[in-house]
Amino acid sequence: LKNGQPLTTGITSPSLRVVKAADGTDLFTGGTLTDFGGSIGYYRHNATGANQVTSGVAYLAVITAAIDGATRTIVQPVGRDS
Repeated sequence: LKNGQPLTTGITSPSLRVVKAADGTDLFTGGTLTDFGGSIGYYRHNATGANQVTSGVAYLAVITAAIDGATRTIVQPVGRDS
């Protein structure tokens, strides 16, 4: 988002880190994000094995990307049950 509006261009080097909300330990880091939304600016990461979230556990998704040349970080609560 920039000025409250979704961006579809100017986003580079998006990455994902997932942290357990209870104790701050990393579930995984350095997950690259793939653009799958085209003109709507959606990105995804397909986790496998031990990198998948566990039922009943709260996590924080930390998304970092360069937007118009400036690094931006967004933190979003996530969980399999939400």
